[in-house]
Amino acid sequence: WIDALLLILATIGAALSPPRLRSWTTAGVLLLALSVAVSCAAASNKRLAVNAGFDLLAIVLAGCMVARTACARRLAPLIVAAVIAAGGVNAVKCVLQRAYEFDDTLEVWLDRKSQLAAAGVDVSTTTIQDYERRLRSAEAFGHLTHPNVTAACMTASLGLAVAWLLTRLYARPRTPEDWLVAMLGAALCVVLGVGIALTGSAAAMISSAGAIGLLAVYIAGRRLIRAHWRACVGALAGVYVLLIACGAAMGVLRGTLPSDSLRFRWQYWTATAKVIASSPWTGVGRENFAAAYVRYKPAEATEEIRNPHNLWLALLAELGIGGLAGGVLLCAAALINVGAALGSRACGESPRGRRPYWDAALLATVALAAQAWFSGTPFGSPGIGLLWSVEVGLVFAAALAIVLSRADEPAGANARDLIAAGCLVAMLAALVHNLVGFSLLTPAGLSTFVLTVCAGFALHSPHDVAQQRTSSVIRSRLPAAMFAGLALTHLGLAAIPATRAQQRLAVALERLAAADSPPAIAAAVEAARAAVAADRWDAGTPLAIGRSILTRALQPGIAPDAQLALLDQAESFVAVARRRDPAATGALRTAARIAWMRSIAMRQLGRSRDALEAVRTADVRWTELTERYPTQPRDRIFAARVAAELWRLTHDDAVRRRAGEHLDAALRIDESRPPDATARLSTPERQEIAELRRLVNRENVGAP
Repeated sequence: WIDALLLILATIGAALSPPRLRSWTTAGVLLLALSVAVSCAAASNKRLAVNAGFDLLAIVLAGCMVARTACARRLAPLIVAAVIAAGGVNAVKCVLQRAYEFDDTLEVWLDRKSQLAAAGVDVSTTTIQDYERRLRSAEAFGHLTHPNVTAACMTASLGLAVAWLLTRLYARPRTPEDWLVAMLGAALCVVLGVGIALTGSAAAMISSAGAIGLLAVYIAGRRLIRAHWRACVGALAGVYVLLIACGAAMGVLRGTLPSDSLRFRWQYWTATAKVIASSPWTGVGRENFAAAYVRYKPAEATEEIRNPHNLWLALLAELGIGGLAGGVLLCAAALINVGAALGSRACGESPRGRRPYWDAALLATVALAAQAWFSGTPFGSPGIGLLWSVEVGLVFAAALAIVLSRADEPAGANARDLIAAGCLVAMLAALVHNLVGFSLLTPAGLSTFVLTVCAGFALHSPHDVAQQRTSSVIRSRLPAAMFAGLALTHLGLAAIPATRAQQRLAVALERLAAADSPPAIAAAVEAARAAVAADRWDAGTPLAIGRSILTRALQPGIAPDAQLALLDQAESFVAVARRRDPAATGALRTAARIAWMRSIAMRQLGRSRDALEAVRTADVRWTELTERYPTQPRDRIFAARVAAELWRLTHDDAVRRRAGEHLDAALRIDESRPPDATARLSTPERQEIAELRRLVNRENVGAP
């Protein structure tokens, strides 16, 4: 619904201030939109591709309209303040997380872990170990979902904050109020720097240092850079391309890259190259990378990633060649437009006497209300409202007030140039960080980048932008009509069906959990079918329902016939998920487990022939899963277990050899991984491999 709101606002903006139809930005947007449409048609999971594709387009289009509006109304100071304040909120949260929140969470988790162990739950699983490892690493992530995304957003905020602080110092503080504002601004910069360090993102730290260094270079050669801004922007772009080329050449020549972090990323990128080769023109679709990646993931790689951790490879893998070209054009247009602000004759000069306080109050109200509404903050829980008021509301408002405290003063040449330079270096820092990250393909990271571009563009003279407008009535109405059509398409294909499916899924899962009799179970299943029918592209809803029914079927004390009925129900829902997302490994793994459990239930009921067919089905599914995901050793063990059982029943030598191949592959994959990796096989799993190997090596195991 945020995307729908952004598209509606973009439509209104296009109607009020029609954009040019001939520009690099227009070409980039059209290429990106076309690539999103093509990749959605080719995607395995169309719901993920459509939702994420619309999200990408909505932020870019809304940013285009914000840039024109901000330039016409001279809102650059307001946008700069918003980006800095948002970064300050995340930085303060990072400090609080490292100060006490992580320790408190770890203490609660260890108590919970002891309770789970006492209840017989295996707490040595890879999932639990990974969770505890990340918790102990204490990598702060602020109010976002990943440390790298938070670090990237704060890097942009730091670049702008340092540039703004320099403008205050160039203004030569005279009064105590001026010195107070400067000191508070310096403290804000320090907090942002500390927040970046607490995320543990080395790329963000290097990017931040580079951004500040570029600002220093700009201050030293300001006149020369202003006179030759095109050459300077071109040189920076050339250095960026050279950095990419050097990294790729080193990786190809050495077979890896230095440092553990880059070594992992080289594993991601080499597998991504194979994903790209499989569908270079269409891409695999937005957020469909994970299923394609595991087919080519090297054995020594332990992480199952959802993106390549590189902006350009991600665009190429998910959206194809057109998506990459669109992204390159948009970034080039952004750099040129913001770079041109350095030489703009008016450069967004604040008119004398303008008071931004009402604008700031409106911005704070709208931003905080949107954050409270869309963030899912549980305000009903005790104390959450107070914490939110302090950690989000108060910090955001205070940072906004600091940055805008002198915005009513006329902006001098030094101030305008420094803000433009701050926008430029913040953009470059984000692009450098995304050579090993993915923040620009997340809503938070892309929004921060787009707002930074808008701030730089708003420093242009409104007269310069007004000269670019077209006088053609047809052309002036066409963008608004296109945006309106896109907004309606988003409502019909994404917002409404996805929301309806989520609401019905919540009801269905609640009824399934509460059902305690056959009639109640039947009613819950009907509710589940309604949820599945609510969105014809959604594979997650039927899979979640199928897994819920499977969990219920595996509860102790259920009679074999009742268990078999539940397994049949689960099978039907998982089959829908597999049809809607044919490339997914999760749905196939669940279907394989269901087939195995059906064979056990049928054997208990004395239905030997049906049990044999169920084992055959399970064997086919596990074999298919190992072909889609060849380097998952635990899948190999389960596949060997099923194949061993099928060989025991049929004495088929081909099945016996396949079981041995699965066992050999599981050990080979495990041995290729670092000794301290949490994904390594446990002692019980290795013992099971030994038992299965002894079983398939025996000649006489009973009559089939």
